Amino acid sequence: MKTALFIIFAVLLLIIVAWLLFSRYFIERSPSIVHGGYDRVMQEKSAVILQAVLDMKELDQYWHAEQSGRKPLQVVVTDAVAMRPPITKFGMPVQYISAEDAGKSPAYFEFTGIFYDAEDRARIEFAYPAEGIIGSATLELRAQMWQIIDRSIRER
Repeated sequence: MKTALFIIFAVLLLIIVAWLLFSRYFIERSPSIVHGGYDRVMQEKSAVILQAVLDMKELDQYWHAEQSGRKPLQVVVTDAVAMRPPITKFGMPVQYISAEDAGKSPAYFEFTGIFYDAEDRARIEFAYPAEGIIGSATLELRAQMWQIIDRSIRER
C-alpha cells in the first residue's frame, strides 16, 4: 500500500514539474506576455496594414501634397491607432494629433476603425475630411503579405 502511494505521489510530482517546465518554456516565448510583446506584435501588424491603406492608388487624387498643411500627413489618434504605429506618407513619418488638434488642422486623416475578422483578415475604415471622403479597405494575409482585396471610397 505504501509503495502504491509513493508511486502515485512520484508520478504527480513528475507531472507538476513537467508542467512547470513546459509552461515556462512557452511563457518565455510568448509575445503576448513578455516585454509588452502583444502590443509590439499588434503595432507591427497594424503598421503594415495601415501603410497599405495609405498607399492605395485610389487615394492619390485626394492627397494634394503641394497644398499648405498637407505635409507631413496628420493622423488623428483614435482607438484604431492608439499605439501610434510607425507609418509614413510623402516620404516622411505621419504626425499623430489629438482629436482636439484636428479641428485646428487644415487637413487630417482619420482611421475610424480597424477590425480583425480573423488572424489573416482585417477591415480598415477611414476618413479624410479635407477632401470629403470616407472609405474602407479589406485586407487578407496571403503568402506572408497583407494584400488589399476590396476597397471603397465615397465622397460625402
